Amino acid sequence: MIGNKCKEVDFITSVNNYLETTRQPDDAHRLSVQFRGEVNAKIPRSIILSKVRSLAFSGHYGCVPSLVECRLLRVLILDIWADRSDASVDISGISRLLLLRYVKIACNISVKFPEKIGKLEHLETLEVDAKAATVPSDIASLPGLLHLSLPSASVIAMRSLRTLGYIDLSKNLEEDVEKLMELENLEDLHLTCSEAHKADILEQKMGAQGRS
Repeated sequence: MIGNKCKEVDFITSVNNYLETTRQPDDAHRLSVQFRGEVNAKIPRSIILSKVRSLAFSGHYGCVPSLVECRLLRVLILDIWADRSDASVDISGISRLLLLRYVKIACNISVKFPEKIGKLEHLETLEVDAKAATVPSDIASLPGLLHLSLPSASVIAMRSLRTLGYIDLSKNLEEDVEKLMELENLEDLHLTCSEAHKADILEQKMGAQGRS
């Protein structure tokens, strides 16, 4: 019922698989792509990606559409899976999507980010759940970033942050953990420990967190 109502008022365009024959509007602003188990599926050519403002994609890494074409994109949600552990997905093109506000990525393979994303001055949320992810070198310069979640992240001293995860105590020195004191607006903090350490070392680092 919800899907039919969305189609009726042209709220969202949904693409289920590459065999779908129903005509899709060429001016879709909110696009939901669900390719499930397909490995060669493509978005219908009738959909003009340059007009899409919001994209939610779920499917095989080989089916991810060209992100650089979505130059008006504000919201990007990618749920990507792969059938080979040595695969990776390149999303470095997001550095050119200057209107991005929200990015959420879940993936069972490594994700390649752009070296720099400093031009994304409207970006407020960046959440990444992947096996490995490189952190853009200028991420701390993003003026509007409020919510940041990266796997095994280092402490990033950004006063604007309200959410920060996941800080790996195994990979951050005590003085790095103490930098959390600078995050005056922080409301939600997630800590992890990927390696076994002596109890006194972890206690010392947790003590630094307690002081912050």
